[in-house]
Amino acid sequence: MLYIRETLPINTVHINRSTTEISQLTDLYDVIKKYKKVTFRPFSERYLRGLGQNSAVNISNKLYSSYLASVSSSYFTTSARDIYHYESLLKEQLASPKSNLNHPIIDQLWITVPMSRRELYRLRRLVKGREYSAFCALNSHNLKYKGNHQESEIYKHCWHFKFSDQKDHRIVIYHGLIGGNSRQHPLKIAFNPARFIRAEIKKFFSWIRNGKVFDDFTKSMSTSNITRLDIATDFIGISTPMFFAVNDISKHTNYEPKRPSHDCELVQTQVLGNPAQSHYDVYSRNHKLLSVVTAGMLLLNDVGEPIPITRVERCWRPQKSNTPCSLGNIEGAPSMWKSFSIYSPRLIKEIQSMEDKRFIARHGFSHWLYSNRSNISDNALKRERLYINKEEFDGMQRKGLKVLKKLILGS
Repeated sequence: MLYIRETLPINTVHINRSTTEISQLTDLYDVIKKYKKVTFRPFSERYLRGLGQNSAVNISNKLYSSYLASVSSSYFTTSARDIYHYESLLKEQLASPKSNLNHPIIDQLWITVPMSRRELYRLRRLVKGREYSAFCALNSHNLKYKGNHQESEIYKHCWHFKFSDQKDHRIVIYHGLIGGNSRQHPLKIAFNPARFIRAEIKKFFSWIRNGKVFDDFTKSMSTSNITRLDIATDFIGISTPMFFAVNDISKHTNYEPKRPSHDCELVQTQVLGNPAQSHYDVYSRNHKLLSVVTAGMLLLNDVGEPIPITRVERCWRPQKSNTPCSLGNIEGAPSMWKSFSIYSPRLIKEIQSMEDKRFIARHGFSHWLYSNRSNISDNALKRERLYINKEEFDGMQRKGLKVLKKLILGS
């Protein structure tokens, strides 16, 4: 049996870390609900409670509560017992996302907005009026660029509207466009919706709308181009090295860390697809939280170690993929599972070589599969492919995107 385990150094987390010990709470459902509220702040208590209220089966049953209270923080294993629990947890969360609160998380939104010179002048005057100071602060600076800017879109200036000291709790507006691409608009807005409560998003865009910057605010914002939309889902109790998945339309793979070390031997991020285009990132949520100054929450087991959480994130770049989309039609964005397959960890039993097993643990399953090392059969892949309830996932994704659009447009 192969078993590789790593302990994350939770004492290095920044001061804003929040933790919950599963062993101290009798209802795992409440723990997951609290985690989801911290991870995706637009969630309301009422909405989360309503997702699973009609389901008798969810992740909070006693068997998995006991398992999660003792599972290692980051691991790779061929143990039959661990594989059984892992597969059961993963199957349940994929097949019944509502009852397990596996709501898609809107993690990034970038839009470019059509704007005349007169409208841009009005926006600059509005910013100088400092009425935003009632709900946020502002950092303004010029951007540096290199290379031939005629072949790309470069903005010379940006405003960082900061709602707190957290790095990703801000809305960034870029302006002063130079470059020759006619698809790019003079104004770019980028932010992480997951870090904001609804009132904050509504307040910011209402400030612009009420400032009469645009001749027709609703039309301008509705026709803005989406240049990036990240949608993610977190899987509780799932270790990233044990997450066997592939991008069905791309064999381009990558992984982090590049060089195993004493502190980090296991893969923490699997990149599925070309990062310059639409792709998937599969990564350890705990590892990112502990290594980058970002907001989040750790779930701790009985011995005070973080319970593994793997995040699957689809980074959709509509213009790079030649599938343009406007904010007005954002709910029609492709499913985050459009070209993604997940396999049971039982596949490890099909691999006899100990060297290959260690390669998967350090580089990820997809990288092993597409690196000419694989001798696994197509029949095995087909047999161990797990069911994803796309109907439920897609319905929640559309609802979340509709809510976000309504907050921005104010209608």
